[in-house]
Amino acid sequence: MPVFSLYDTTTGVVTSIKTVITEQEMIDTMDAINNPERAYILGNNVPGLTYIKAGAAYTLPPRALPWLTWNLSLEVWEDQRTQGEKDAALAAARAQASRTRRELSLELKQRSIMSQSDAILASRGEWPTVLQPFWDQLNALDPDVAGDVLIEWAGSNQIDRMDPNIMTIASILSVSTPDLDEIFGVQVG
Repeated sequence: MPVFSLYDTTTGVVTSIKTVITEQEMIDTMDAINNPERAYILGNNVPGLTYIKAGAAYTLPPRALPWLTWNLSLEVWEDQRTQGEKDAALAAARAQASRTRRELSLELKQRSIMSQSDAILASRGEWPTVLQPFWDQLNALDPDVAGDVLIEWAGSNQIDRMDPNIMTIASILSVSTPDLDEIFGVQVG
């Protein structure tokens, strides 16, 4: 029983395999893939892990990020999204990114943004001393809002990347936007 690997002619990536038992199945298989975007090669190649180039099968290297596309001519994974698609993906990833207060405190300590004692305070929901200037400024402007910030910090188990207070605190601590993305695990290429 012949086995065929069906592949995308643009990327060369094997998309499926088909075992053909009868002559009619062979004809049906050939008709089904008879278009410029798909082709076949005799053999059992692993879909998604193999690519075809010049009639030979090769193992794909690991794809580092899920949005990368295989470039057959260069034989590399590359990001083929438009700038608009990248910007939208970044905005969506930022909107979904969050850390527990414990995770954030550990991350800030590991990056030497917070001392160990401040990270311990922060992980407990207490206000770290490194952030006292932020709270003092806020309290001078609006004591009610300053109190709300402390209540939010103490009562929140999840800290969102896009929380306006987090972005202000990051600025006060001289944490860049790319670093803040990294702290919150934002990956979009």
